[in-house]
Amino acid sequence: MRSDNAPPEQRRGGWRLAGFAGLMAITAAGAAHAAARHKPANAAPAASSLHARALAALPAARAAFDKEMIDYPSARFQEVHGRIVKSVYASDDGQSDKVPWTHRGGPILVLCGEVNGKNHMGGYTGWTPFAFEPAQTDMVTLYGYENPTRLPHQVNAASEASLRIVDEDGHDEEEVRDLCTGEPIEADTSDLSGGLQPKGGRQ
Repeated sequence: MRSDNAPPEQRRGGWRLAGFAGLMAITAAGAAHAAARHKPANAAPAASSLHARALAALPAARAAFDKEMIDYPSARFQEVHGRIVKSVYASDDGQSDKVPWTHRGGPILVLCGEVNGKNHMGGYTGWTPFAFEPAQTDMVTLYGYENPTRLPHQVNAASEASLRIVDEDGHDEEEVRDLCTGEPIEADTSDLSGGLQPKGGRQ
């Protein structure tokens, strides 16, 4: 505490510092109040990283379905969710005495769900499971017989998007089951079915 016997210059300096500190405190409080006043009461929470990645993958997924299906505009989707899982790759070009024939790699994003599309006769075939993997990075070590090298070499096994739809003969059933029904590293509970619906198609 400053003594009243202090010289006038010191007393005036102390008052100036105290006044400046008080002004800063008032300014900070006013800014916080203004920020709180302008923040919407029902502001939505920020999207999770997984949910954001799943949304970003939807355009590539629509393109893949459009290429794969007979009548994509009439397709129906349900229970579409994003998942982070360990990748699963089976290779014919491997040496089973050195590495497992089926490779389980790093965490990848996959969109899992069910699609109901039309056949050549125009009738719906029923709900079918699918798994879509957007292009991403999943480095795996391969032991190949083919050029450029027979030595172990690393490749990005997920450099291109991949769509697997289980057909009536059960093709891709095992891969889709491994990707979509096993315990995920992370799962997004949001249903993204509407995001796969083609423009102008059935909502």
